[in-house]
Amino acid sequence: ISSTNGEIEEAQRKAEEWDRFYESKRKEMEEFRAMSQQFEAGARQEVQRLKASVSQLQAALQELQSGGLRSDDAGIGTAEARKADLMAKKAKLDVSLAAARQFRALLRQQLQKAFASQVVSPSETTMEGVANR
Repeated sequence: ISSTNGEIEEAQRKAEEWDRFYESKRKEMEEFRAMSQQFEAGARQEVQRLKASVSQLQAALQELQSGGLRSDDAGIGTAEARKADLMAKKAKLDVSLAAARQFRALLRQQLQKAFASQVVSPSETTMEGVANR
């Protein structure tokens, strides 16, 4: 009987160990299930947020493609008019610059002639020529 009682106690002890083992595994599974549900909920929210962002971006793109082209055409026309105006002003400045260069060259020639006429000739180096000055 004592050996049978020992076997029964051993079997009960092993059964309790298995119960504890299964209980710990059950808790792990419940924790995993809870974590996976939280992950799934978070992923669903992120997907919804991304879908909303994509919708907003698509709407903005369509708006830019439809309305933006009209404003770009007006902007291009304005830019071309500004370019033509600037090119005309540049042409006027080029003409003015060329005239200024010619005038400067003429002034330089006149200045050189004036300096050349004031150069003392060798015959005027006498005292009389110096006194007459």
